[in-house]
Amino acid sequence: MNSLIAITVLLFLNGFFVAAEFALVKARGVRIEHIAMSGNSSARLTLRIQKNLEAYLAACQLGITMASLGLGWIGEPAVAAILTPLLTGMQVPETVIHSASFLLGFLVFSSLHIIVGEQVPKTFAIRKAERVALWIAYPLHLSYLIVWPLNWLLNKASRSILSLFNVDEATHGDVFSDQELKGLVSTSQDHGNIEQNKGEMLQNLFDFDQRAVGKVMIPRNAVQVLDLAASAATNQRIVLESGHSRFPLIDGGRNDEILGVVLVKQLYHAALKDGVDPWENLSHYCRDPLIVPETQKVSQLFELMREQHSHFAFVVDEYGSMRGIVTLEDLLEEIVGDIEDETDASIPDNLQITNTANGLWEASGMLSLADLQRTIGIRIDSDIEANTLSGLLMERFGSVTIRQLQDTDSTKSSENTVAAETPESSIVDKQEAESFTEKPTARDID
Repeated sequence: MNSLIAITVLLFLNGFFVAAEFALVKARGVRIEHIAMSGNSSARLTLRIQKNLEAYLAACQLGITMASLGLGWIGEPAVAAILTPLLTGMQVPETVIHSASFLLGFLVFSSLHIIVGEQVPKTFAIRKAERVALWIAYPLHLSYLIVWPLNWLLNKASRSILSLFNVDEATHGDVFSDQELKGLVSTSQDHGNIEQNKGEMLQNLFDFDQRAVGKVMIPRNAVQVLDLAASAATNQRIVLESGHSRFPLIDGGRNDEILGVVLVKQLYHAALKDGVDPWENLSHYCRDPLIVPETQKVSQLFELMREQHSHFAFVVDEYGSMRGIVTLEDLLEEIVGDIEDETDASIPDNLQITNTANGLWEASGMLSLADLQRTIGIRIDSDIEANTLSGLLMERFGSVTIRQLQDTDSTKSSENTVAAETPESSIVDKQEAESFTEKPTARDID
């Protein structure tokens, strides 16, 4: 009877230390901190234990080892003592009884040890890590204090051996790389723990600091600008037809020199309140430009815009020529997706991307690759240098086929359409069509 009680106690202790070991490793410090903030003393102690994780894991291992040795010392003889009378009554030879009792005792206690003392507490601790960590905090701390001298010696010896292999002391910091975090987000999306739109925003956030400004800018030929060299009527028409609140101001007479940004509300304020004609002196209402290279990272530009309270930046190439513009809205769209306002509805159809019959996608050659990825969902290799669909096709295939399409409306000019069907391509895995408003120059494209 005493042996059975001792066996039960040892099995419990073995399971306790196994559960404690896995719970401390698996429990997330952020969740424990949240519980500790509510005044839970067990949570506060658990945080202290996790800060000295290596020492407490050594105490767990010491407890597991001692309990296992005790089970082997008491358990097998106890089972053999129970089985011996049964086998004797069956007139089994003495030599066979001893061997059979030992073998059966070994099998029974090995099974109990594995199932009750190892597998069950380990699985439970992994599934309920935070809860188990709070349960075991005080008993484990007491055990740690009891065996501290022996535990210190064992821990010191293990550190000395690990130092020979340049292995640092174990900590409980939940440190993940960007790729690991992206994998966690993808897994959570697949299992429904994170909504699809939230998961996409998190994925975009991880890519935010890897993307260059040149990949997300609005190209120069798609930008509506105010020009000092143009007439006042021309600038007025651009402002009225576009509906934008800010415009780049350039000097076309000086090779499109960048002068700054003009806020439409300031022009209206000058005309309506001050009674002056702002169109004849646009430079007077111009704010200093924020000029950045096309190679600058999007995340760096975002911080720069915040510091300078700017919503608008000019993008230039290595020679200082204007390549395009980027707005704060463009940067935010890299995280949250497209943000449409009342002016977006006026975007011409030839700047959109549409899914036509037979699975064919039609889009402007000036469509940015960022918009292409968001709309179609394709993957584009990071080593691609092109910023637009046109550049991607030329970079990927070297040459594409052009077919002339004559419009039935004689008032419209003919269009050149480049169609690329690439079902086997690892970069563009769908069909695309690219419309050019101008014919190719210099040479034909085969």
